Amino acid sequence: MKAVHIARFGGPDVLMLDEVPVPRPAPDEVLIRVAAAGVNFAETLMREDRYIASYALPAIPGSEVAGTIEAVGSAIEHLRPGQRVGAALAVSGKLTGGYAEFATAKAAVTAPLPDALGFAEATGLLVQGLTAHHLMNAAGPKGRTVLIDAAGGGVGSLLVQLARYRGAARIVAVASTPAKRDRALANGADVAIGYADIASSPMDVAYDSLGGDVLAACLEGMAPGGTLVAYGAPCISPLHLSPEAMRKLVLGNVALRGFALAGAVRSADIPSQLQSLFDLHCEGVLTVGTTQFPLERASEAHGELAERRTLGKVVLTIER
Repeated sequence: MKAVHIARFGGPDVLMLDEVPVPRPAPDEVLIRVAAAGVNFAETLMREDRYIASYALPAIPGSEVAGTIEAVGSAIEHLRPGQRVGAALAVSGKLTGGYAEFATAKAAVTAPLPDALGFAEATGLLVQGLTAHHLMNAAGPKGRTVLIDAAGGGVGSLLVQLARYRGAARIVAVASTPAKRDRALANGADVAIGYADIASSPMDVAYDSLGGDVLAACLEGMAPGGTLVAYGAPCISPLHLSPEAMRKLVLGNVALRGFALAGAVRSADIPSQLQSLFDLHCEGVLTVGTTQFPLERASEAHGELAERRTLGKVVLTIER
């Protein structure tokens, strides 16, 4: 089969297309004929060995796929060959294998796809969809002013839509370009701003995926009793808070909390949670915008994502 592999750490050019054997599913796994593989920002950092987790080289990147079941392991009874499915590999601790024509996945993190949900769109509801779902639970938006940064990306665009669905009083979307801000407004944000305007935007809840100065700016705009949730790979970096920021945090009774999907969800809950996200898509509550590249252009996809030039979910597609 064709697969994109990495034999050394470095820039996007280390991603190479090659022929490798088709993997065999373990008893508790399914073998998926991949139609679409999600690309996540964390994978651009892992490619450079700059993430909290690392690859054992050589490796095939990719932590989420959508496609059709080719075969099932001997212990699997509820899934069958021919079913259209999505699999959030990362939730089971598997951060490799997705950028390929075939991939194995634990059945526990695999869910059937509705006929109305395309493979490329489905990838946006897997790892990133689950992340957005649990962030909403970590700090509920109902009746509150919510700020969402990176609002033009995969998680951010879903957060905007879920915040609207769950009754946020006002949604402030933050994005770096006019096109991304327009997308956020189309997704239901009340206002879309640039990063320079965060500190002057009052908020009750903030979902921050960038850390550093952006997190500090969110804290500056936070209302008393507010909640600031930090998530995502860039937030795992040094942070300096000024004495003014610390007074705001302490005297304002502001909650600063972190979030990581792997520690927040049980594999046993994944299929039902994915099904809920799929249903919201079919009901028109959630839409998934995608930027798509064929599998052989994985290095280009990484480069565009790393430079923040993509909109929505970045997807590698496989045509047969």
